Amino acid sequence: MPVDLTHIVLEDPANGAFLVDRRAYLDPEIAALEQRRIFDRCWLYVGHDSELPSPGAYVTRNVGGRPVILARGADAQLRAFANTCTHRGAMVCREASGTARAFHCPYHAWTYSNQGDLIGIPGEDAYSASFDRASYALKPHRMESYRGFVFVTFDERNPESLADYLGGAREYLDLIADQSEVGMEIVRGTQLHGAKANWKLLIENSLDLYHFRALHKRYVEYMESMGARAPRERG
Repeated sequence: MPVDLTHIVLEDPANGAFLVDRRAYLDPEIAALEQRRIFDRCWLYVGHDSELPSPGAYVTRNVGGRPVILARGADAQLRAFANTCTHRGAMVCREASGTARAFHCPYHAWTYSNQGDLIGIPGEDAYSASFDRASYALKPHRMESYRGFVFVTFDERNPESLADYLGGAREYLDLIADQSEVGMEIVRGTQLHGAKANWKLLIENSLDLYHFRALHKRYVEYMESMGARAPRERG
């Protein structure tokens, strides 16, 4: 059944009105529609290649509501996989990051190489001769990177390249990547913050420049010391 989106947003520029109904943040049907039309289709950031400096390095992330392994294989190639065992669907890797030659499913001990191949099955002799290990490798996700920023997409039919998808937003990634002449590196140490909130609130906050001077005073001072002009927009 189609989701009724009428009256969700009231936009009246002539009278300076822009109102969003709370259903946009609370309605589970709208959330499911966003999942299908946004997170299941577009390119999503998963990590930076400097987080995986050597063969065997990996990180696990929840991307668009799906568990993902980003791993640098023994061949030094970077790959993204569904963090899901192809046997019974258990989560294969439960660590946030590390170095591993292989990933072992904790449920039935199926073992996968850091290149995603199925390399170990307890009691394999019980399977028929037609059993094909290659058909049970970790499911790969389409992955592309720009300036070291790694993205995945879950839409296998999506013909759009990452570069085309980013479009003009590449300039912002260039600004981040070009801050140092020696390149960018994700340093050790992570702060994780969780919020029981709709994802659109985070987008709104990133577009709200009015809070900048009050909440990010030291960063504003740094920007101005470098000759940049900090935002001064009103609320």
